Amino acid sequence: MARWGCSPCLRRRRLLLQVLQALTALAALVALGAAGGAAPRCHHTHAYGMLAADCHDVQLRDVPQALRSDVKALDLTMNRIREVPAGAFARYASLELLYLDDNAVAVIEDGALDPLSRLRVLSLALNSIVEVPRSLLRLPSLQRLVLSRNPLAPESLAAALAAAPEDGPLQVLALAGCRLRALPPLQRLPRLRELNVSGNPLDKVSAAQLAPLCSLRVAALGDAHATLDFCDCVLLREWSERDGLQLHPPQALDCAGRHGETAGAARCANSSAAREAQALRAQCGRTLQAQERDEQRRRLWAWVGAGAGAVAAALALLALCCWCCRRRRARRASPARTPARSRKNCDEDEEDFAPMTKKYTK
Repeated sequence: MARWGCSPCLRRRRLLLQVLQALTALAALVALGAAGGAAPRCHHTHAYGMLAADCHDVQLRDVPQALRSDVKALDLTMNRIREVPAGAFARYASLELLYLDDNAVAVIEDGALDPLSRLRVLSLALNSIVEVPRSLLRLPSLQRLVLSRNPLAPESLAAALAAAPEDGPLQVLALAGCRLRALPPLQRLPRLRELNVSGNPLDKVSAAQLAPLCSLRVAALGDAHATLDFCDCVLLREWSERDGLQLHPPQALDCAGRHGETAGAARCANSSAAREAQALRAQCGRTLQAQERDEQRRRLWAWVGAGAGAVAAALALLALCCWCCRRRRARRASPARTPARSRKNCDEDEEDFAPMTKKYTK
């Protein structure tokens, strides 16, 4: 009867234990959410052989700060990030690929991306960016920049492009649908290979504007190709045949029926505008050659410095080995030394043994 009488107590104990376990699990979840913030909604993966963090469409309002610091690719597309303050990416210095598309980003503080010295790809399409940070194009490893579908202020964009280093690595620039009325100044981007300005209401496009881009291989002009006059079209077609420049749409190189066609191709080649454009393109080529020579010189001096350091280290190691060998030989060649006894000690020994000597001599 006693055993049956204790069954309610056991049930109460089990119920209490289950409640305690549930409360413990709930406290752990709350602590994890407080410590990780929005990061638990992201997940780490591997893409293209690098560590990546997928935070796509998880309703983030700020750049997460609880991801692994060695992440190299970060997808923050389709969130609610409105501002990128200074220090937002301070702990992600290893980032190489960053996607911030479709976030309605309106403000990027100047210097907010400075810690990303290894960043190669930056995509900021479909946002509300008006002011382009001047430090954006000074990122030392940036090769691809996408600013399409942003209401960019022409003055801000021009200032950012003017602040770009002439030997910068940028190769792809996308400015599609940015409400631009004129091409921005691109003289400081001689290594640019792809340019997309389609979807902009450009008033005029000329060969002289594209001439400083002597590395350009693909140019998407959109409807702006209709603003090319006959001589500009002839010059661009010449660059297309000689340097492999591709214009999109392809009809941009169809020069028939354009304004100024009556001038004739021969007269176009001798015009002042054509000579100016050819001079700008030649200057771009000389700039690239000078940069390549400087780069080769830097590599050469780096190899020379490394070789000199290796030779100095080898000589120091050889000298140390020689010194050790000489010291070892000297130790082997020297006889074993016994401690010399002082004259005073010898005299004391003679005095001690003198009585014994007399005794045995008698």
